[in-house]
Order: sequence, then C-alpha cells, then structure tokens
Amino acid sequence: MDAQVHGNVELFWKVAGPHFLADPVRNTVAITVMERVLAGTETDRAGLLMLTVHDNSGALVGAALRTPPWPVLVGGLPLAAVPATVDAMALHVPELNFVSGPREVAEAFARAWTERTGCASRVRTAMRTFRLGELVMPEVVGAARIAGPGDLELLARWREAFNLAGFGASTVDERAGVLAALAAGDPHFLWEVDGVPVSVAFTNVPSGGMARIRYVYTPEEFRGNGYASAVTAAASQWAVRQGATDVVLFTDLGDPVPNRIYPRLGYRPVLDVSEIEFSAGAADGAVADVGGEHQ
Repeated sequence: MDAQVHGNVELFWKVAGPHFLADPVRNTVAITVMERVLAGTETDRAGLLMLTVHDNSGALVGAALRTPPWPVLVGGLPLAAVPATVDAMALHVPELNFVSGPREVAEAFARAWTERTGCASRVRTAMRTFRLGELVMPEVVGAARIAGPGDLELLARWREAFNLAGFGASTVDERAGVLAALAAGDPHFLWEVDGVPVSVAFTNVPSGGMARIRYVYTPEEFRGNGYASAVTAAASQWAVRQGATDVVLFTDLGDPVPNRIYPRLGYRPVLDVSEIEFSAGAADGAVADVGGEHQ
C-alpha cells in the first residue's frame, strides 16, 4: 500500500471526503475538523497533515489527518492501511504525541508506532460512541435556550472547566473557540432554571446528515438534578429538526454517569474509541487492554 501526503486542503477533501462521509458516525471528528478547516476557522491550517492510503491499483482504501496539537485521527483507516500510515507519519511528524480512533485501529497504530520509534504508549482515554435512536425527552425543571454573544464569558469559562475536568488541562483559547462556534452557527444550548444557566451542551450544524454533541457540562453545584440530560435532549432535538439523520456523542468509559443517562434519552452504543498517548521512553510494543471509548 502507498500513503500519500496532501498539501492542498480542497484537493484532499475531494479525494478523501466521500470516504469519510460514507461512515459519518465512525468519522464524526474528522468530518467536523475538516469543516472548520475548509471554512477557514481552524487557526493552524499550515500545520495540517492530511494523508490518503491507496492499494496497488491506486484505489483509495483509507485516510487520516492531524491538526496539531490534537491526535492523529485514524477512523478512516482499515487495519491493513496502518503500516503505510505509520511509515508516512514517522517521516512527517516524528514528534507525534497522540492517536485517536476506533479501538482496534488506534491500538494497531500505537503498536506499530512504538515499534517504529521506540516511544512508550498508554491509553489516555477509553470512550464509547453512541448514536441517537428514538429521542426520549426527560421531564426536568427549567427550559433550554440557544446561547448568544452575551453569554461569551460564561461559555468560555465552562468550556475551560470541562477540559480541565476531563483532560487535566485546557490547551486552547476557549474564548476564541466560542466565538468561532457562534460565527459558524454551531449552537451552545443552555439549560436555565428561573433564568439562571445551570448546564450547557454544544453541538454542530448537521453536515452530511451528521451532528455531534461535542460536550456537555454542568457545574458541580448544579449536578444531580437531571440538567445534563435535559440540555443534551434539547440539543439532540434541535439537531434532528435541522435534518440530522445521525446524532452522535462520546462518553468516557471511566465515568458511569453519562454511560447510564444517555441510553435513557435514546442513545445506543455503536463502537469503542481509544485515545493513546506517546512519550519518550522504552516501549514494550504493547498497548494496555481497555474495555472501551471518547469525545
């Protein structure tokens, strides 16, 4: 197999876009990333690594991409395309720090990467992808509204808190992220009780029939009241009304709460996803066995 690195965003998407869009649930992150890149809202377009893999006849069999400092996304790769992808990545991004994708592909990539580079690897996050079936609206006190420019500081603060809680750090300008979302029309839904925001869910305008609940956050003092369920349901309902045929979200398998509440709303598990981190050090060539997925 032959891996080809692309320098032109539009040409890459012309080649790889139909491949990603053929399975929008599996490739939900790659699709939304490329939407931002094509729209010009991705801050480091020059740092993109876009790659396609072709068989001996030249036919496309897989695709992957990476926007620093985020992981290389391998949901568009079959297992057979992993060795060629690793070879190309080692040449172009030897400092690669993460891989993310369906568990079996991410783990195969990690094994090959550690063998190639001598790095150590560890599963950073094990997640599960859920797809909405029939939405069940919960009965919770309060109401949802779409946030606007006047909510900028609150949304930036809550996005940062979400990243700190989930990943231990916030590595991007969250205020800029909110502004970009507002400009793109990707809504933040706020659940309010007596006019006080108590929870938020962020989603995107459907593309190729797919929308993703990007994150849900409830400050600690408001938890345990069903607000996260309510705001997620409101965002999901909006996505369906906007024409989404696939509404997806990720959960951390280490957190039992979302894995319990989202099925009650009608979400059903589809596949497990692993985010695997690389670091300098002796590698044993193996990746820890995990039971699960991400966002």
